[in-house]
Amino acid sequence: MSEIKEISVRDIYDLCASSAAVNFFDVREPNEYAAIRTDLARNIPLSSFDPAAVQQQFKLDPSAPVYLVCRSGKRSYTACQKLAAHGFAETYNVVGGMLAWEEEDLPISSDE
Repeated sequence: MSEIKEISVRDIYDLCASSAAVNFFDVREPNEYAAIRTDLARNIPLSSFDPAAVQQQFKLDPSAPVYLVCRSGKRSYTACQKLAAHGFAETYNVVGGMLAWEEEDLPISSDE
């Protein structure tokens, strides 16, 4: 199984700003995602997170990096573990999650 790596909110933000081809997913539930989010990440709730389905839906290459965020970093770590067990070579957990994103004053969106 591959090692789960970590990335800071600032580094994932900068990476997304420099490339449109970043596999960045938010694994919080839809209501959490609607309340506050970064539009750089696509929402796939951990409660329905199926690595095979995610790979097929987004045509993910298992050798390409995948970045995951949640509220604080716990659920995204679990999603990283699921992807790694499915054969993904590079999974990155966003340290501190959306709480850290807000603390860094990075751009956010909301449906509220």
